[in-house]
Amino acid sequence: MTESLLPRELFDPLRRVLAQKRVMYIPNPGNVGDQLIAASTRNFFNEILTEVVDDWERAELLVCAGGGSLGTLYPKPLGIRQEKLWEAHERGLRCVILPQSLTQDGEEFPPDTIIFAREKLTLSRISGSILVPDMALSFRIERSILPKPEHETGVFLRRDIERASPMVRNLGDPAAMTSSWQEYVSLAARYQHVITDRLHFAIGALLAGREATLLANSYPKNRSIYDAWLANIGCKWLDDPSEAGLERFVDPYEGMEMSLVCFQSGNFAGCIAAARSVIEVRPDHAGAWNNICAALNQLGRFKEAKEAGEEALRLLPDFALAKGNLEVSLEELRKLE
Repeated sequence: MTESLLPRELFDPLRRVLAQKRVMYIPNPGNVGDQLIAASTRNFFNEILTEVVDDWERAELLVCAGGGSLGTLYPKPLGIRQEKLWEAHERGLRCVILPQSLTQDGEEFPPDTIIFAREKLTLSRISGSILVPDMALSFRIERSILPKPEHETGVFLRRDIERASPMVRNLGDPAAMTSSWQEYVSLAARYQHVITDRLHFAIGALLAGREATLLANSYPKNRSIYDAWLANIGCKWLDDPSEAGLERFVDPYEGMEMSLVCFQSGNFAGCIAAARSVIEVRPDHAGAWNNICAALNQLGRFKEAKEAGEEALRLLPDFALAKGNLEVSLEELRKLE
């Protein structure tokens, strides 16, 4: 069993609130990264003699999982958390939110909720929050049972609404390639050096004693956690994968799928970036120009939107969606005259 990646005293604010308490614990319904957070949290509870109960009558606190889902970006964990927080409040239980990152504003919390922020940007945005590292950075893991490195460098990029990196040749999304946190860390352990925009895959590599380079995601979570904690434990940072000499590669289908996912989630900058990556290899892709028009309309950049919409219709004159989006641009520009 190895020591955790960060000194134990950094987690003392949690210890003071939770030690020897009976808690109802609400994990995130997320991916294998969230499983790693949950396993780390259970490990920490055992260390500080915190008992997890499933009976409201026995619980002294309601504890919601840490991670990167605070705010309104992810509806499912938001709905579960809000339901439990307000039920606990009605029952007279104080609520605790383990180290989190704020994705978007708009979530409300019961009075006296104790919120732990896992990086300084969230700390600055939530009044009264307390800075504590991500729970996975508290994890103690037995490295001797992990696979030995079989490859030099592995590039793994996410394929969801948090994707921000330019598309380069990569091995896939590690969260889709594994089904448990053990498989997640073991996959990272097979590479001497992991380059990824998945925060907990990078942490998994560090837990395994491997090199890790972290890339940006669609909101400042990765950079903020890197600055607060990871830079001090050997992790590296890249703003652009091409800085590492990685070959840019765009599958137009994947790019358009990513552009649509970003638009539907309100990540309009991500929608534009994904569509532009398609245009780099397919300048005649009318759908990509239409997505740019639609996203620029949402951002209020109507002159640029008009130009993109006109290009989409030049390429495909009967494109009904593009006609509708261009009409929005023109109508808004007429209002500004």
